[in-house]
Amino acid sequence: MNQKILFFDIDGTIVNPGQSKVVKGVEEAMNLAHQNGHIIVLATGRAPYFINENIIEVVKPDYLITINGQLVLDKNKKAIVKHSMDEETKASLIEESRKLDLSFAIKFEEKMIAYNKYDYFKENYLHGRNGQFLIDGQDTKIDEYNNAMDFFYIGNKDIVMNLLSKYSNLTTVSVSDNEAECYPANYSKASGIKEVLEILKLKEEDCFSFGDGENDVEMLQVCTGISLKDASKKAKEAAKYITDNLNDYGIYNAMKHFKLI
Repeated sequence: MNQKILFFDIDGTIVNPGQSKVVKGVEEAMNLAHQNGHIIVLATGRAPYFINENIIEVVKPDYLITINGQLVLDKNKKAIVKHSMDEETKASLIEESRKLDLSFAIKFEEKMIAYNKYDYFKENYLHGRNGQFLIDGQDTKIDEYNNAMDFFYIGNKDIVMNLLSKYSNLTTVSVSDNEAECYPANYSKASGIKEVLEILKLKEEDCFSFGDGENDVEMLQVCTGISLKDASKKAKEAAKYITDNLNDYGIYNAMKHFKLI
C-alpha cells in the first residue's frame, strides 16, 4: 500500500476517556503502521501539556493537532500553526460565565487558566493530568493573557449550552454529560488536518481519521472516517466505517480492515 496519513483522536478512541494508557491492540497497530511507512498524527481536544508522555511514547506521532485544531505541533512539539479567539469574544465569555457562576477554564498554548471556581474545576478535570499547567486565574485580569484558544466548562450543561448558543463565531461541542467546550468556528480538527496535508503535499484521499466524539465529526468527514461501535451517535453518523468497540481491538481491527497494517 502507498503511504497514508492516519489521524487519531485520543480520549474514547485510543484510550478510555480521561485515562493515560492506550487500550489493547493500539500499540501493536501503531508499530505496524510506522513499519509500513504511514504517517501518524494525534488529533485531540487536549492541550499538548495534558497529553501524557506514555501516549506519545506508544503512538510516536509525526504531528500533533491539539486544542481542537487551534494548535498544530511537529513531532518535537514545536508549534507550526496557531489560531486563537478574538479578544472581544474572550472577554465577553469570561464576564458572562462569571455572572452565571460557571466552572470554566481557558486553554492557552502553554497553560490552562481556570477563571472561576478553580478548586472545583481542578478536582473534576485533572484526573491524573499534570496539575502544574492548570493555573488559578480568579484574580487575573481578563486582558493579562492573550490568544485564548478554547473554553472548557464543567457543570450544568444546559446553562452552558444556552450561554454558548449566543456566540455564532464559536463552535460548541458536548464532551460528556456535564462537560462542554467551545473554540473559534473557523478552525477545528478538520482544518488542522488540511493544514498538515498542505505541509506534506498530500491529498485528502490519502488520509484516514479515527474518532468517537462530537468534536471529531468534521475530521471524520474530511478523510476516510472511522468510528467505534461505542462512539457518539454523531460520530457514527459522520463515519464511513464503524469498527468494533474501543476495548475490543476496535482500532487494530479497523486498520487491518483497510490493510493499513
